[in-house]
Amino acid sequence: RTEAYLDAMLGARGLFYASNSVTRGEWGNYVEGLEPSSHFEGLQALSYAEYVTPERREAFARRAREEGLPELRPDLDPGGERGAYFPVTYVGPLSEANKNMLNYDLYADPAHRAAMDRARDTGEPRATKMVYVLTETPPNSSADLALETGFVVYLPVYKEGELQGTVAERRRALQGFIVGSFLSDELLD
Repeated sequence: RTEAYLDAMLGARGLFYASNSVTRGEWGNYVEGLEPSSHFEGLQALSYAEYVTPERREAFARRAREEGLPELRPDLDPGGERGAYFPVTYVGPLSEANKNMLNYDLYADPAHRAAMDRARDTGEPRATKMVYVLTETPPNSSADLALETGFVVYLPVYKEGELQGTVAERRRALQGFIVGSFLSDELLD
């Protein structure tokens, strides 16, 4: 079962390697084609987190505004910069909880950053420890969204044609991450 989930993530990475520029529509079609609600129980979201350098942060924010997407979150401390940003740029299925993840920079959270760094450096999928995953609320709840325990798996996507034999080469070649967000209770049922 674990292999099937990783195969879905590897397929999503293959989408980036097969296309010059993956669109939101292509991403949505890929995730919809997986039929996550019936074939991947416990998979809350399949996402792509784009690598944005500090030099490209303003251009990224401008593009997000032009597309009517949320600002890059979390906000910077006044006058602060981070060394790298990995906002979720594509997500599916497009539930209300998953839409709230758009342009959220998971790298700002130490638990996510550790898993992302390990995935980037090894070239292999790596998971967080138990974290909270944003999800829909149960029926008859007055809240809009809920947090449930789960974990997140990161699979690095490297720029095509770039060397990846060493940690330094993988760091230079990193393009982003395929992100699988899993709900523990549903996954283990």
